[in-house]
Amino acid sequence: MSRFNRPAALALLTTGAAIVAGASGIGTAAADTMTPVTGSNDTVSFSRTVGGAAVNNGTVTVGDRITVTNRIDRKMAWLVYSVRDNHPTCLEAVPNTSVWTVSGGTYTNDPDGTGTKKPNEVTSGDGWVKIAASGGGSWQATPLIWRQDYTVTCAPGALNTGGLQWSTTNAFEKNNNRANVGPSITVVAPAPKATSSTAVSVTPAPKAGETSTVKAVVNVDGSGATGGTVEFFNNGTSLGTATVATGVATVTWKPSAGGAYSLKAVYSGTPTTNGSTGTISGTVAAADPLPEPGAPVLTVTGSPKVGVATTITVTSDAEQGSAVALTANGAAICSGLAIGAGGKATCQWTPSSAGAVELKAVVAGKSSIRNVVAEEAGGEEPGDPGNPGNPDPETPGDNGSSGSLGGLFGGLTDVFGS
Repeated sequence: MSRFNRPAALALLTTGAAIVAGASGIGTAAADTMTPVTGSNDTVSFSRTVGGAAVNNGTVTVGDRITVTNRIDRKMAWLVYSVRDNHPTCLEAVPNTSVWTVSGGTYTNDPDGTGTKKPNEVTSGDGWVKIAASGGGSWQATPLIWRQDYTVTCAPGALNTGGLQWSTTNAFEKNNNRANVGPSITVVAPAPKATSSTAVSVTPAPKAGETSTVKAVVNVDGSGATGGTVEFFNNGTSLGTATVATGVATVTWKPSAGGAYSLKAVYSGTPTTNGSTGTISGTVAAADPLPEPGAPVLTVTGSPKVGVATTITVTSDAEQGSAVALTANGAAICSGLAIGAGGKATCQWTPSSAGAVELKAVVAGKSSIRNVVAEEAGGEEPGDPGNPGNPDPETPGDNGSSGSLGGLFGGLTDVFGS
């Protein structure tokens, strides 16, 4: 069965109201059937009905879809050439939703619908849709039942849904245009949408050639959003789209080069929730150069932040007591450092400004470089939906390292914590 073959529970509206089984933005009503608008002349009798899952006690919401059903029953042996539905222009015909049954056959202009495809028998314009037998033919309307869907774009208030007209083989037929017979419905404004907020973060701190996770946390009235999607962008280029689940959507991102980034997360919203956008900007660290054999391993704990002490560890197979020269963008840091027991040397470094930093360690004439980005303090990753003040428990801090140790030439580990 196609979507145009409406169930028997479709309500038939009088000029006043109808009750239809279904759900809409205004609630759910029990199934009911009411007498349609009817009339006749000397050639045919007719009825016109309005129904649809969105109709509730004769009321629909702006944006809902309704179905208008026109029925023609011939008198004597008169044949029907055409039927035209006339309606307010704010009832916008949904394309390819005409379905009509006559003489035991079902016809449609829906290329995917059930029935014989007759798109050439349906025409439309502002305020009207018409079906006409093709090739100068006619129908034995015993009866002819025609359904057409419309989207309601009308202003709130009472609305007469229009009327119908028809043509037959009776050349002397009169009163075959019944304008504004209805039925009438009441159009209401949709309920106000809830407000959403979107925060975006990236972990680990982005670095050229390495994969980070870009995460959006979407809250609605203090709780994690359900439904909708988030599309992520960097400098205007889409990184992908993800569905929001329990207030979170994520994509992976592998920058190809160092430099400035500007990430944006655009939440689509839902039928009941407005969309929102979150942004964050910063710097992508350049890729680390390949270290020479025997170079020290330089490890940075967490993501460096301005004014916050960050632990730097240098591991080397050089002799204990060997001097360690550390620089940040060429400026000496951690003076007097030497390799201790276990082949390690550790110090605290506090970045003074935000931006890309080249950390360099030299031990016994061997050097390694680790590129990092110092971020402004306070730029924490958004926490769990509904509790944005807490850090995300699923993003633990890790230690990152670069360089090599002895035979570990070329083995690079670059992991930043949250």
